[in-house]
Amino acid sequence: MSQFQSKSGKGASDFKSVGKPAKAAAPAPSKGKDVKPAKDAKPAKAAAPAPSKAKDAKPAKAAGKDFKPAKAGKGKGKDVKPATPAPVKVVRASQFPAVLNAQEDDMQKMLACQTHIGTRNLEVSMEPYVWKRRSDGVHIINIGKTWEKIQLAARAIVAVENPSDIVVVSARPYGQRAVLKFATAIGAHAISGRFTPGTFTNQIQAKFMEPRLLIVTDPRLDHQPLREASYVNIPSVALCHTDSPLLHVDIAIPCNNKAKHSIGLMYWLLAREVLHLRGTLSRATPWDVMVDLYFYREESDRQAEDQAQSFGGQVEGAQDAGEWGANNVPEGVAAGYTDNWGTPSTGEWAGETGEGAPTGWDQTPVQGGWDAEATA
Repeated sequence: MSQFQSKSGKGASDFKSVGKPAKAAAPAPSKGKDVKPAKDAKPAKAAAPAPSKAKDAKPAKAAGKDFKPAKAGKGKGKDVKPATPAPVKVVRASQFPAVLNAQEDDMQKMLACQTHIGTRNLEVSMEPYVWKRRSDGVHIINIGKTWEKIQLAARAIVAVENPSDIVVVSARPYGQRAVLKFATAIGAHAISGRFTPGTFTNQIQAKFMEPRLLIVTDPRLDHQPLREASYVNIPSVALCHTDSPLLHVDIAIPCNNKAKHSIGLMYWLLAREVLHLRGTLSRATPWDVMVDLYFYREESDRQAEDQAQSFGGQVEGAQDAGEWGANNVPEGVAAGYTDNWGTPSTGEWAGETGEGAPTGWDQTPVQGGWDAEATA
Protein backbone atom coordinates (compact mmCIF):
# COMPACT_ATOMS: atom_id res chain seq x y z
CA MET A 1 0.00 0.00 0.00
CA SER A 2 2.84 2.32 0.73
CA GLN A 3 4.37 1.64 -2.63
CA PHE A 4 1.09 2.19 -4.35
CA GLN A 5 0.62 5.40 -2.49
CA SER A 6 4.07 6.56 -3.37
CA LYS A 7 3.54 5.83 -7.01
CA SER A 8 0.06 7.05 -7.35
CA GLY A 9 0.29 9.83 -4.83
CA LYS A 10 -3.19 9.04 -3.58
CA GLY A 11 -4.59 7.66 -0.35
CA ALA A 12 -6.58 4.55 0.32
CA SER A 13 -9.79 6.44 0.13
CA ASP A 14 -8.86 7.54 -3.31
CA PHE A 15 -8.00 4.00 -4.21
CA LYS A 16 -11.37 2.75 -3.11
CA SER A 17 -13.04 5.34 -5.21
CA VAL A 18 -10.99 4.39 -8.16
CA GLY A 19 -11.88 0.76 -7.67
CA LYS A 20 -15.54 1.55 -8.26
CA PRO A 21 -16.22 1.95 -12.03
CA ALA A 22 -19.42 3.92 -11.58
CA LYS A 23 -17.64 6.51 -9.52
CA ALA A 24 -14.73 6.52 -11.92
CA ALA A 25 -17.10 7.72 -14.67
CA ALA A 26 -18.19 10.59 -12.48
CA PRO A 27 -15.44 12.93 -13.70
CA ALA A 28 -17.38 13.27 -17.00
CA PRO A 29 -19.76 15.86 -15.61
CA SER A 30 -16.77 17.62 -14.12
CA LYS A 31 -15.45 17.98 -17.66
CA GLY A 32 -18.74 19.59 -18.62
CA LYS A 33 -18.01 22.18 -16.01
CA ASP A 34 -14.51 22.52 -17.36
CA VAL A 35 -16.02 23.61 -20.69
CA LYS A 36 -16.64 26.98 -19.14
CA PRO A 37 -13.15 28.15 -19.98
CA ALA A 38 -14.12 27.47 -23.57
CA LYS A 39 -16.64 30.22 -23.15
CA ASP A 40 -13.85 32.52 -22.16
CA ALA A 41 -11.93 31.45 -25.23
CA LYS A 42 -15.11 31.96 -27.21
CA PRO A 43 -14.45 29.26 -29.80
CA ALA A 44 -17.97 29.72 -31.13
CA LYS A 45 -17.03 33.19 -32.22
CA ALA A 46 -14.06 31.70 -33.99
CA ALA A 47 -16.54 29.78 -36.14
CA ALA A 48 -18.24 33.04 -36.96
CA PRO A 49 -16.48 33.37 -40.35
CA ALA A 50 -19.52 31.70 -41.93
CA PRO A 51 -21.75 34.70 -41.27
CA SER A 52 -18.82 36.91 -42.12
CA LYS A 53 -18.86 35.30 -45.53
CA ALA A 54 -22.44 36.32 -45.81
CA LYS A 55 -21.35 39.85 -45.08
CA ASP A 56 -18.62 39.46 -47.63
CA ALA A 57 -21.32 38.34 -50.06
CA LYS A 58 -22.73 41.83 -50.01
CA PRO A 59 -20.52 42.77 -52.93
CA ALA A 60 -22.38 40.07 -54.82
CA LYS A 61 -25.49 42.07 -54.21
CA ALA A 62 -23.67 45.05 -55.54
CA ALA A 63 -22.72 42.98 -58.54
CA GLY A 64 -26.36 42.13 -58.85
CA LYS A 65 -27.11 45.82 -59.03
CA ASP A 66 -24.48 46.19 -61.71
CA PHE A 67 -26.03 43.20 -63.44
CA LYS A 68 -29.31 45.01 -63.87
CA PRO A 69 -28.35 46.15 -67.38
CA ALA A 70 -29.05 42.56 -68.40
CA LYS A 71 -32.62 43.76 -68.61
CA ALA A 72 -31.59 45.74 -71.63
CA GLY A 73 -33.34 43.11 -73.70
CA LYS A 74 -36.54 44.81 -72.64
CA GLY A 75 -35.26 48.20 -73.70
CA LYS A 76 -34.55 49.58 -70.20
CA GLY A 77 -30.78 49.18 -70.08
CA LYS A 78 -28.42 51.82 -71.39
CA ASP A 79 -24.99 50.27 -70.94
CA VAL A 80 -25.68 46.82 -72.42
CA LYS A 81 -26.79 46.78 -76.05
CA PRO A 82 -29.03 43.93 -77.29
CA ALA A 83 -27.28 41.38 -79.46
CA THR A 84 -28.11 41.85 -83.14
CA PRO A 85 -28.78 38.67 -85.17
CA ALA A 86 -26.52 37.76 -88.04
CA PRO A 87 -27.73 39.27 -91.32
CA VAL A 88 -29.46 36.82 -93.65
CA LYS A 89 -28.37 37.00 -97.26
CA VAL A 90 -31.40 37.34 -99.50
CA VAL A 91 -30.96 36.55 -103.18
CA ARG A 92 -32.81 39.03 -105.32
CA ALA A 93 -33.27 39.42 -109.03
CA SER A 94 -30.97 42.45 -109.05
CA GLN A 95 -28.06 40.20 -108.06
CA PHE A 96 -28.39 38.17 -111.25
CA PRO A 97 -27.05 39.30 -114.62
CA ALA A 98 -28.99 42.13 -116.19
CA VAL A 99 -29.98 39.99 -119.17
CA LEU A 100 -31.91 37.65 -116.90
CA ASN A 101 -34.01 40.39 -115.31
CA ALA A 102 -37.51 40.98 -116.57
CA GLN A 103 -37.98 43.88 -118.92
CA GLU A 104 -40.61 46.53 -118.33
CA ASP A 105 -42.40 45.51 -121.50
CA ASP A 106 -42.74 41.94 -120.25
CA MET A 107 -44.16 43.09 -116.93
CA GLN A 108 -46.67 45.32 -118.67
CA LYS A 109 -47.79 42.40 -120.80
CA MET A 110 -48.31 40.29 -117.69
CA LEU A 111 -50.41 42.98 -116.09
CA ALA A 112 -52.40 43.57 -119.28
CA CYS A 113 -53.15 39.84 -119.62
CA GLN A 114 -54.16 39.64 -115.92
CA THR A 115 -51.49 37.09 -115.13
CA HIS A 116 -51.35 38.33 -111.52
CA ILE A 117 -55.08 37.87 -110.78
CA GLY A 118 -55.74 34.82 -108.61
CA THR A 119 -58.84 33.34 -107.03
CA ARG A 120 -60.54 33.67 -103.66
CA ASN A 121 -59.36 30.18 -102.72
CA LEU A 122 -55.74 29.58 -101.74
CA GLU A 123 -53.88 26.30 -101.68
CA VAL A 124 -51.46 25.99 -98.78
CA SER A 125 -48.60 25.02 -101.08
CA MET A 126 -49.21 28.10 -103.26
CA GLU A 127 -49.04 30.56 -100.37
CA PRO A 128 -45.35 31.52 -100.96
CA TYR A 129 -46.25 32.78 -104.44
CA VAL A 130 -49.03 35.13 -103.27
CA TRP A 131 -48.18 38.79 -102.77
CA LYS A 132 -51.30 39.96 -100.95
CA ARG A 133 -55.07 39.64 -100.79
CA ARG A 134 -57.46 42.31 -101.99
CA SER A 135 -60.42 43.61 -100.05
CA ASP A 136 -62.79 41.49 -102.16
CA GLY A 137 -60.90 38.31 -101.24
CA VAL A 138 -59.02 37.80 -104.50
CA HIS A 139 -55.37 36.83 -104.08
CA ILE A 140 -52.68 38.65 -106.07
CA ILE A 141 -49.79 36.61 -107.49
CA ASN A 142 -46.24 37.89 -107.27
CA ILE A 143 -45.21 38.21 -110.92
CA GLY A 144 -41.57 38.56 -109.87
CA LYS A 145 -41.61 34.92 -108.78
CA THR A 146 -43.51 34.07 -111.94
CA TRP A 147 -40.61 35.38 -114.02
CA GLU A 148 -38.08 33.44 -111.93
CA LYS A 149 -40.00 30.20 -112.42
CA ILE A 150 -40.23 30.82 -116.18
CA GLN A 151 -36.45 31.00 -116.33
CA LEU A 152 -36.10 27.86 -114.23
CA ALA A 153 -38.54 25.94 -116.43
CA ALA A 154 -36.75 27.16 -119.57
CA ARG A 155 -33.47 25.76 -118.28
CA ALA A 156 -35.11 22.43 -117.55
CA ILE A 157 -36.44 22.34 -121.12
CA VAL A 158 -33.08 23.21 -122.64
CA ALA A 159 -31.43 20.44 -120.61
CA VAL A 160 -33.36 17.85 -122.65
CA GLU A 161 -31.17 16.99 -125.63
CA ASN A 162 -33.93 15.79 -127.92
CA PRO A 163 -36.81 18.33 -128.01
CA SER A 164 -39.23 15.67 -129.25
CA ASP A 165 -38.94 13.99 -125.84
CA ILE A 166 -40.88 16.89 -124.31
CA VAL A 167 -44.67 16.51 -124.11
CA VAL A 168 -46.99 19.50 -123.66
CA VAL A 169 -50.54 18.72 -122.54
CA SER A 170 -53.61 20.96 -122.26
CA ALA A 171 -57.11 19.70 -121.59
CA ARG A 172 -58.38 23.26 -121.11
CA PRO A 173 -59.72 24.71 -124.40
CA TYR A 174 -58.09 28.09 -123.75
CA GLY A 175 -54.66 26.47 -123.79
CA GLN A 176 -54.94 24.16 -126.79
CA ARG A 177 -53.86 26.68 -129.40
CA ALA A 178 -51.03 27.93 -127.18
CA VAL A 179 -49.82 24.36 -126.69
CA LEU A 180 -49.69 23.72 -130.43
CA LYS A 181 -47.82 26.96 -131.10
CA PHE A 182 -45.40 26.31 -128.25
CA ALA A 183 -44.65 22.77 -129.41
CA THR A 184 -44.02 24.04 -132.94
CA ALA A 185 -41.63 26.73 -131.69
CA ILE A 186 -39.41 24.47 -129.57
CA GLY A 187 -39.92 21.16 -131.42
CA ALA A 188 -41.89 19.36 -128.68
CA HIS A 189 -44.85 16.98 -128.93
CA ALA A 190 -48.26 18.50 -128.15
CA ILE A 191 -51.37 16.72 -126.83
CA SER A 192 -54.33 19.09 -126.99
CA GLY A 193 -57.72 17.95 -125.77
CA ARG A 194 -58.38 14.69 -124.00
CA PHE A 195 -55.39 12.73 -122.70
CA THR A 196 -55.69 8.99 -123.28
CA PRO A 197 -55.00 7.11 -120.04
CA GLY A 198 -52.04 4.79 -120.27
CA THR A 199 -50.07 6.91 -122.72
CA PHE A 200 -47.06 6.85 -120.39
CA THR A 201 -47.61 3.47 -118.71
CA ASN A 202 -49.33 1.05 -121.12
CA GLN A 203 -46.76 -0.25 -123.61
CA ILE A 204 -49.37 -2.13 -125.64
CA GLN A 205 -51.11 1.12 -126.53
CA ALA A 206 -50.49 2.48 -130.02
CA LYS A 207 -49.81 6.01 -128.72
CA PHE A 208 -47.40 4.88 -126.02
CA MET A 209 -44.50 7.30 -125.45
CA GLU A 210 -41.69 7.73 -122.98
CA PRO A 211 -41.03 11.47 -122.61
CA ARG A 212 -38.29 12.99 -120.51
CA LEU A 213 -40.23 16.10 -119.50
CA LEU A 214 -43.94 16.87 -119.10
CA ILE A 215 -45.53 20.32 -119.29
CA VAL A 216 -49.20 20.76 -118.30
CA THR A 217 -51.48 23.78 -118.37
CA ASP A 218 -53.63 23.03 -115.30
CA PRO A 219 -52.67 20.48 -112.62
CA ARG A 220 -56.32 20.00 -111.70
CA LEU A 221 -57.62 19.21 -115.20
CA ASP A 222 -54.42 17.46 -116.31
CA HIS A 223 -54.22 15.23 -113.26
CA GLN A 224 -54.07 12.02 -115.33
CA PRO A 225 -50.78 12.78 -117.15
CA LEU A 226 -49.28 14.08 -113.91
CA ARG A 227 -50.18 10.89 -112.09
CA GLU A 228 -48.77 8.67 -114.83
CA ALA A 229 -45.62 10.78 -114.99
CA SER A 230 -45.09 10.18 -111.28
CA TYR A 231 -45.32 6.42 -111.87
CA VAL A 232 -42.46 6.43 -114.39
CA ASN A 233 -40.35 9.20 -112.78
CA ILE A 234 -40.92 11.92 -115.38
CA PRO A 235 -40.27 15.49 -114.13
CA SER A 236 -43.17 17.86 -114.66
CA VAL A 237 -43.70 21.59 -115.17
CA ALA A 238 -47.15 23.12 -114.59
CA LEU A 239 -48.89 26.48 -114.81
CA CYS A 240 -50.42 26.78 -111.35
CA HIS A 241 -53.17 29.05 -110.06
CA THR A 242 -53.65 30.03 -106.43
CA ASP A 243 -56.04 27.09 -105.91
CA SER A 244 -54.05 24.51 -107.90
CA PRO A 245 -52.71 21.42 -106.08
CA LEU A 246 -48.96 20.86 -106.40
CA LEU A 247 -49.11 17.07 -106.11
CA HIS A 248 -46.55 15.46 -108.48
CA VAL A 249 -45.49 18.92 -109.74
CA ASP A 250 -41.74 19.60 -109.77
CA ILE A 251 -41.65 23.16 -111.17
CA ALA A 252 -44.70 25.33 -110.55
CA ILE A 253 -45.11 28.55 -112.54
CA PRO A 254 -47.55 30.75 -110.58
CA CYS A 255 -49.94 32.50 -112.96
CA ASN A 256 -53.56 32.79 -113.96
CA ASN A 257 -54.22 29.55 -115.88
CA LYS A 258 -57.94 30.24 -116.38
CA ALA A 259 -57.70 33.26 -118.72
CA LYS A 260 -56.94 32.73 -122.40
CA HIS A 261 -54.66 35.75 -122.65
CA SER A 262 -52.66 34.76 -119.58
CA ILE A 263 -52.14 31.19 -120.79
CA GLY A 264 -51.04 32.35 -124.23
CA LEU A 265 -48.60 34.88 -122.77
CA MET A 266 -47.02 32.30 -120.44
CA TYR A 267 -46.33 29.87 -123.28
CA TRP A 268 -45.06 32.74 -125.47
CA LEU A 269 -42.61 33.90 -122.80
CA LEU A 270 -41.49 30.35 -122.10
CA ALA A 271 -40.89 29.62 -125.79
CA ARG A 272 -38.94 32.86 -126.24
CA GLU A 273 -36.74 32.12 -123.21
CA VAL A 274 -36.00 28.62 -124.52
CA LEU A 275 -34.94 30.04 -127.88
CA HIS A 276 -32.73 32.56 -126.10
CA LEU A 277 -30.97 29.85 -124.11
CA ARG A 278 -30.49 27.68 -127.17
CA GLY A 279 -28.93 30.56 -129.04
CA THR A 280 -31.51 30.46 -131.80
CA LEU A 281 -32.80 33.92 -130.94
CA SER A 282 -30.67 36.84 -129.79
CA ARG A 283 -31.74 38.86 -126.78
CA ALA A 284 -30.80 42.06 -128.57
CA THR A 285 -33.41 41.55 -131.28
CA PRO A 286 -37.14 41.19 -130.56
CA TRP A 287 -38.97 38.03 -131.50
CA ASP A 288 -40.91 38.43 -134.75
CA VAL A 289 -43.68 36.10 -133.55
CA MET A 290 -46.59 38.03 -132.08
CA VAL A 291 -48.08 36.94 -128.80
CA ASP A 292 -51.55 37.17 -130.37
CA LEU A 293 -50.90 33.91 -132.22
CA TYR A 294 -50.87 32.07 -128.89
CA PHE A 295 -54.27 33.38 -127.80
CA TYR A 296 -57.37 31.23 -128.04
CA ARG A 297 -59.90 32.44 -130.61
CA GLU A 298 -63.63 31.90 -130.38
CA GLU A 299 -65.37 30.15 -133.27
CA SER A 300 -67.53 33.19 -133.99
CA ASP A 301 -64.49 35.45 -134.20
CA ARG A 302 -62.78 32.99 -136.51
CA GLN A 303 -65.73 32.82 -138.87
CA ALA A 304 -66.01 36.59 -138.96
CA GLU A 305 -62.33 36.89 -139.86
CA ASP A 306 -62.65 34.27 -142.59
CA GLN A 307 -65.62 36.04 -144.12
CA ALA A 308 -63.82 39.36 -144.00
CA GLN A 309 -60.84 37.86 -145.80
CA SER A 310 -62.95 36.14 -148.49
CA PHE A 311 -65.03 39.22 -149.24
CA GLY A 312 -62.25 41.68 -148.58
CA GLY A 313 -61.93 42.74 -152.27
CA GLN A 314 -65.64 43.30 -152.69
CA VAL A 315 -65.94 45.25 -149.49
CA GLU A 316 -63.01 47.45 -150.46
CA GLY A 317 -64.55 48.06 -153.91
CA ALA A 318 -67.86 49.08 -152.39
CA GLN A 319 -66.15 51.46 -150.00
CA ASP A 320 -64.18 53.02 -152.84
CA ALA A 321 -67.35 53.45 -154.95
CA GLY A 322 -69.07 55.21 -152.09
CA GLU A 323 -66.17 57.61 -151.82
CA TRP A 324 -66.08 58.48 -155.54
CA GLY A 325 -69.17 60.68 -155.58
CA ALA A 326 -70.46 62.47 -158.64
CA ASN A 327 -67.36 64.58 -159.07
CA ASN A 328 -64.77 61.81 -158.74
CA VAL A 329 -65.64 59.59 -161.68
CA PRO A 330 -62.76 57.32 -162.68
CA GLU A 331 -61.60 56.98 -166.22
CA GLY A 332 -63.45 54.49 -168.41
CA VAL A 333 -66.83 55.14 -166.77
CA ALA A 334 -69.63 56.45 -168.97
CA ALA A 335 -70.38 60.14 -168.77
CA GLY A 336 -73.97 59.38 -167.78
CA TYR A 337 -72.97 57.93 -164.38
CA THR A 338 -75.20 59.04 -161.53
CA ASP A 339 -75.38 58.05 -157.87
CA ASN A 340 -79.15 57.55 -158.15
CA TRP A 341 -79.87 54.26 -159.85
CA GLY A 342 -83.48 55.25 -160.50
CA THR A 343 -82.54 58.25 -162.65
CA PRO A 344 -82.42 57.43 -166.37
CA SER A 345 -79.05 57.87 -167.98
CA THR A 346 -78.52 60.58 -170.57
CA GLY A 347 -75.24 59.44 -172.01
CA GLU A 348 -74.35 57.81 -175.28
CA TRP A 349 -76.22 54.65 -174.39
CA ALA A 350 -79.47 56.41 -173.61
CA GLY A 351 -82.37 55.30 -175.78
CA GLU A 352 -80.35 52.50 -177.30
CA THR A 353 -82.15 49.22 -177.32
CA GLY A 354 -81.16 46.02 -178.92
CA GLU A 355 -82.44 45.51 -182.43
CA GLY A 356 -85.43 43.27 -182.25
CA ALA A 357 -85.50 43.27 -178.47
CA PRO A 358 -88.97 43.25 -176.85
CA THR A 359 -90.05 46.22 -174.82
CA GLY A 360 -91.99 44.14 -172.29
CA TRP A 361 -92.25 40.63 -170.93
CA ASP A 362 -95.58 39.95 -172.66
CA GLN A 363 -94.41 40.94 -176.13
CA THR A 364 -92.87 38.69 -178.72
CA PRO A 365 -89.53 39.49 -180.30
CA VAL A 366 -89.58 41.66 -183.41
CA GLN A 367 -88.97 39.83 -186.64
CA GLY A 368 -85.43 40.19 -187.91
CA GLY A 369 -83.86 40.13 -184.48
CA TRP A 370 -81.14 37.89 -183.14
CA ASP A 371 -83.48 34.90 -183.02
CA ALA A 372 -85.19 35.52 -186.36
CA GLU A 373 -83.66 32.41 -187.86
CA ALA A 374 -84.81 30.31 -184.99
CA THR A 375 -88.43 31.38 -185.35
CA ALA A 376 -88.51 31.35 -189.15
